[in-house]
Amino acid sequence: MVARDRLVVGLLGLGLCCFCPVLAESPSAQPYRLAFGHGPIVAKLDISRPMQAGPVDRQATIAYVNREDPGERDHGVASITWYYASRPDGSDRRRVVTYFYDRFDSDFSDRWIPVNAVRTDWNVQREAAGRTIRRILHGRTDGEPLVSLDHFTDSFVVSAKLRPRAGARDFGVAARAKCDGPGCYALRGAAELINPMAAGPCAVKSVRDVDANRWYWYELGVKNRNRNGEVAVRARIWDGNHERVLQTLGFTDKVSQAACPQGQRIALLGGADYSEIYVDPWEARWLGQHGHFDWDTRNVPNGDYFLIADVDADPGSGPQRERRTDFKISVRH
Repeated sequence: MVARDRLVVGLLGLGLCCFCPVLAESPSAQPYRLAFGHGPIVAKLDISRPMQAGPVDRQATIAYVNREDPGERDHGVASITWYYASRPDGSDRRRVVTYFYDRFDSDFSDRWIPVNAVRTDWNVQREAAGRTIRRILHGRTDGEPLVSLDHFTDSFVVSAKLRPRAGARDFGVAARAKCDGPGCYALRGAAELINPMAAGPCAVKSVRDVDANRWYWYELGVKNRNRNGEVAVRARIWDGNHERVLQTLGFTDKVSQAACPQGQRIALLGGADYSEIYVDPWEARWLGQHGHFDWDTRNVPNGDYFLIADVDADPGSGPQRERRTDFKISVRH
């Protein structure tokens, strides 16, 4: 059993020296009534057809508008997860890829580097999943982080499907780190919202459903809010099927905090197994008045696909709501 007293989004600094439109409205579309700290909000999404005319090959630009939002309000806890499916019921749906996706099909050193160059902290193993064999990245408990070689913008969300190891405490994901400094934002299991370069935790929330040897989705987002350097930091934990939100955490890092991390990389923290990693633009994952993203279709098989948007509020604020396009996007290579 993993320690479950507290769950934290934080700033780690322990040895991370290398951390571096045409709108188409479906008649069946129903409003999403999502409860937030400032009261219920109705979210009704119009998902636009891709800006590209005809079939797409490498990329499709997708945009949405929340017609029930009168302005650019910061909803805080309302998030969107995007999928595509060829069947109307969505039974064959797969998650949309935008900036980055890795399921460790090849040598992980092609896209990741250990902080301390000790590769024994991390290794890929084959594991049976029903009738298929998948590759799982194992992170040694108390091992050093594994850092991405890829860089991203300053406003992004990293999502990791992970399985905590028994006895592990600081497993999770981190973002916005750099090679020549120890600071980063991190969502860690059984932990806290802290900046080790500043005094005290930033926020703490309880989570009671995270156990060893079970799969979860840990998601951490960062966004620059203004020219003064203020940064929004948000995190969520879902169950392994990405259907139920277990906890939401967030805080605003003010420019006055000298320890505010600078950087564009992500990292995985030891103490867990990892099967899939995604990085998406902030606007694709956190609900606002409008947003857009580029769907990377290079590895999508030829076909015609519906887009599906799953909208989630905070735990206890109602069920996950789904919005499906009434049009299809043709992918042809």
